[in-house]
Amino acid sequence: MKSAKFNWFSALLLLALLLQGCSAIGIGKEEKKEITMKVLASSQDFPLYMPLLNEKFPHISFQVIDVYRQMVKEEIELDKWDERLVEIIEEEKPDFHMNMPPDYYIEDYPLLDMAPLLTRDRVELNDIQKQFTESQLNAKSKLTALSPTFDRELLFVNRKLYRELGITEPTSPMTWDQFRQSALAIQAKDSSATGYKINRDWYYSYSWVGENILGLQRIENNQLMINNIEWRQLFEQLFEDTFKNTIKSQQMITNNPNLTRTGLYIGRASYLKNILKNNETSDDWALIELPKDPSSQWSSSVYTSTRLSIHAESTYSEEAWDIVKYLMSKDAAERIASDNLAEGFVTYSEHLDIGDFPLDPLLATGSSGTMSMSAVQLIQPAEQALVDVFRTQFEAVSMGIFSFDQAWEAVDKVVQDINSKPDNFVNS
Repeated sequence: MKSAKFNWFSALLLLALLLQGCSAIGIGKEEKKEITMKVLASSQDFPLYMPLLNEKFPHISFQVIDVYRQMVKEEIELDKWDERLVEIIEEEKPDFHMNMPPDYYIEDYPLLDMAPLLTRDRVELNDIQKQFTESQLNAKSKLTALSPTFDRELLFVNRKLYRELGITEPTSPMTWDQFRQSALAIQAKDSSATGYKINRDWYYSYSWVGENILGLQRIENNQLMINNIEWRQLFEQLFEDTFKNTIKSQQMITNNPNLTRTGLYIGRASYLKNILKNNETSDDWALIELPKDPSSQWSSSVYTSTRLSIHAESTYSEEAWDIVKYLMSKDAAERIASDNLAEGFVTYSEHLDIGDFPLDPLLATGSSGTMSMSAVQLIQPAEQALVDVFRTQFEAVSMGIFSFDQAWEAVDKVVQDINSKPDNFVNS
């Protein structure tokens, strides 16, 4: 009996020694090889994530490639930035990208399709993440970007200001005309107040409101429509409401505007974080759906606010995928939210800290896939010519140099010139 006990103990000891030996030669638990991953990202934003990633992936070091900072350091002339930017990306071949999608700068840049990996690894997406993937797959048939955070466009109603001025607070749904009437009532009651603001440069607000709120076609049958009567009426409204004062005061667009004396604000849902910092509540502000044309089925959808993509030809594509997969997880969401790492919101509702504001406006399913935007776009020189004529002409109008009609005549000539050349239009 004593001999049997001894043999059993000896066997266990031998097994332990064998396992230790196997581990030492890589047969058992294998230590992950240390690597350095190149990341195309802002040198301000990405380091915020590094403590989190260093904890989860201690074997990975990160080399941040900030193309803009590098060009400033190299003292590259502004008109040569586009060329140098492409050179840097092609020289460095970053493995992983955060909020600097290389395909935006380089046509046909090889990005990894992550849809098969979601299936392979049985990754379960939440409702917000599904909106990202479905929208992208419908547009490209590939999933080349994912995001652990989201944002969307919403309408902020300054309930406190409406109460102060004794004006009926607007509610959703509302048309563009109802939106303007409500905003102009604010200005009529208090000349120091602003009826509405849109968190876009004034020229781009024009295109955005026309396409997304009124459902107007900017390009139809390879013709730019931005000078027709409907578009002109919209521009006249916007110019009188806000553009003229914006141009005169040379106001810059900011994600954190002072809205104390503004009635209505169309901007990112993440502006809510500023409201909460000011200890304001749903008694002070309401978040509702954007105004829209009654015939339009479009409603604002979520969009990626921390865009992640992977170089398809990277040696470390699997390691980069592990990072993306982790950042998309509920565990990472808790840290991203608690450490306030991103401007947008994490995609897990249980980690959304939005005070007493309702979740519905944030989490509503949008329908951006049915919006009226044309699949045809202008080539860059034609688009620039259009931007230039609007800016020069209406800056002159705001200073009293030209009349509105004179400026619009100059815009019309540029549009006709663009429309006369079929090569100005390309499929997006």
